[in-house]
Amino acid sequence: MGSSSEAVAPRRRRSPWLAVLLLAPLLLGAADPSGDLVSCRRGSPTVSAAPIDMVRVSGGTAESGLALQFRITFAAPLPVPDDEGRPLRVDVLLRDTAVPDVKVDYYRGLNRIVRFDAVTETGLTVLLLPETSSSPFTSGVAVDGETLTLTLPARMVMLDPDLGGFDFSTLRWTVVARDEDTCDLLGEESRPTRRLQLPDRSSTVPAAPSDGSPAADADPLVSVGFLIACMAAIAVGGAVGFAAAWWRRHAE
Repeated sequence: MGSSSEAVAPRRRRSPWLAVLLLAPLLLGAADPSGDLVSCRRGSPTVSAAPIDMVRVSGGTAESGLALQFRITFAAPLPVPDDEGRPLRVDVLLRDTAVPDVKVDYYRGLNRIVRFDAVTETGLTVLLLPETSSSPFTSGVAVDGETLTLTLPARMVMLDPDLGGFDFSTLRWTVVARDEDTCDLLGEESRPTRRLQLPDRSSTVPAAPSDGSPAADADPLVSVGFLIACMAAIAVGGAVGFAAAWWRRHAE
């Protein structure tokens, strides 16, 4: 009897680049192409040799989840202080979904700005846009050659937490560096769309005891060893008693 087989067309593999393009704005930390400076207002490429060319940026939490931290690496050491013209400026744009969005200057879809100006006395200015207020923070800047690290208390830009801590899951961010009228955007737009890098707490949470007794599960080798010792003592005692009875019976 002959056998027949039905031809099956090979399945087309979906290109992984499609997923990369869709998820690129949500990456925790991102590399930024060098030499991609643009005009701040027009967005067109510029040949200005401004020292604000970002190459890598990351955003996350610090101090056990009580602070926000952003680390920006530039293509060249950042001149601080910047004494020529207007000081260099780095803006971390934030969007907290618990607060209304606004637009200011050429920024869209945000409601907080963490601002660093490369002046003599370095520090941060936190702008709360819907509330039209600002607060200085003088101890949140660290400059190490090409790397600029900005750290600030989360309570300066977010509502005070309850016992569960800050909810960073809905906070979005991006970075814009500026020198005069030349800007470098993280990505291709000045809109906060990136997620914060959050620590994995699953490895630090101890497992709950199964019987409600922490001491029983804390060191199981102790209880097993004690049980073995008891069994050994019973066996030895039984053997000695049996030997003594056998010797008495034969002695009579």
